[in-house]
Amino acid sequence: MTGQKASSTAVHSPAHTAGSSTPYEATLSTIAEYFVDLDGHAYVVVRGQTLPVESRELADELRTACPMKTGRPVSSIEIATSVDTIGALCRKSGIVHAVFDRIGVSVDGNALYVDLANDHGEIIQVTRDGWKIIPCTTECHFVHAHGQLPLPCPTHNPDDSVLTLINPLVNLTGDSLILGVAALFGTLMPHGPYPVVVITGEQGCGKSTATRVLKQIVDPSTTPWRFAPRSPQDVAIAASRQWILAYNNLSTVQPWFSDLLCTINSGGTYSTRTLYTNAEESSLTLARPIIINGIGELVVRGDLLDRSIILKLNAFEGGRMTEQVFWGTFDTLQPAILGALLDAAVCALQHRDAPEWQIREKPRMADFAQWVVFGEEALGIPKGDFLRAYADNRSLASQVAMDDQNDLVELLVRFADLRRGWRGSIADLYAQLKAQSTSGSLGGAVPSWFPHSVRILSETLTRLAPDLQRARGISIARHRSNRGHIVDLIRTQGIS
Repeated sequence: MTGQKASSTAVHSPAHTAGSSTPYEATLSTIAEYFVDLDGHAYVVVRGQTLPVESRELADELRTACPMKTGRPVSSIEIATSVDTIGALCRKSGIVHAVFDRIGVSVDGNALYVDLANDHGEIIQVTRDGWKIIPCTTECHFVHAHGQLPLPCPTHNPDDSVLTLINPLVNLTGDSLILGVAALFGTLMPHGPYPVVVITGEQGCGKSTATRVLKQIVDPSTTPWRFAPRSPQDVAIAASRQWILAYNNLSTVQPWFSDLLCTINSGGTYSTRTLYTNAEESSLTLARPIIINGIGELVVRGDLLDRSIILKLNAFEGGRMTEQVFWGTFDTLQPAILGALLDAAVCALQHRDAPEWQIREKPRMADFAQWVVFGEEALGIPKGDFLRAYADNRSLASQVAMDDQNDLVELLVRFADLRRGWRGSIADLYAQLKAQSTSGSLGGAVPSWFPHSVRILSETLTRLAPDLQRARGISIARHRSNRGHIVDLIRTQGIS
């Protein structure tokens, strides 16, 4: 025991300097660059690989480099001190780079990059001149999250489109197949907003399989989907570790989860207190493609429906394949599907500056819709079919939102039909709608579905306003006056 204690003292004593070095000093020669990302998180480039400073990978580099040079082990305190030193150097470097997960873009926006995440450190560069596999470039920094799997090398298939190649793998037909391919192509967009794909259908119609296929084609992972989250932090952590965020077999989408998905699909910031501090805040800015599935009307809130593509799967017709045969078919088709998607991305980059390819009346999620229109020719979608299918799908989403608040919507329609127009405060509107809702009821009782407060009515009308205008021809506008906030409720002539 005495000999062990003496040895331990020798290792950690400040006087023991002969031939020793800190983990940082031992790793110094392998660090090529120090920088921070747009949120201020620290990164280094080690042997061509971008590593978060506070990551297990960098800790392993520090923990192994020192024994290899000095022959002595290092303590956790030395590792922590070295991580703090490297982090400080990153923050003081003055260098800021965007850091990407699976899909990246050049600074000038003229090139897209897809991270193959393979052992060779290869990425795919996509420009208007074509696509090719190249070594990872310092122009585009990718991080590899735990569980991320490599993509296969894509293949050129000029005779096959994404629409035909993916057809055997998903239980989608007609407009649903067009919209599913469009959403898949949308995952290659370098920036959001991205549509939220909502896959619904009866039990056993292939919802989980379709979700996994759409995710794994572009962003394979050991976790192809997740189950219902318990907190916003769970969602933020999941989104930080995968490019496509997929949730399987949801029975409902809670209001807080719905609001968070609306933020993540467009590029929101999640903030929390920095560990071991009281005042500092850590931020995480995320924009992710999202896929969720479940039985029935899974999404009912208008704000999320407004960002969604609803894919309704029908019951299977004909025989099923075994899991082994199906995923063997997937593995065979994936390189060709990926190559066809890249061909469409080249087409999109070629068309993006051409006036004849611009959408004149841009719909909701305009960036996504425009991206698909740029590439629809190469996707195998007949010109104009995507925009028509997308418009029909948005009308379906509006109807779902209306159905969820059907009693209140019908009350508003009757209220508006009795008047050419109405103006007043939200409190006045609440009182008049409440009075109308009780007319004819036994004892003048207020129906259970009627909003319980002025605030709830105001929030509900805010969510329903776009769908009321689009589906039922009722315009709700708000503005300030010397009387405070005023509501204008108008029954429009036409229903859009």
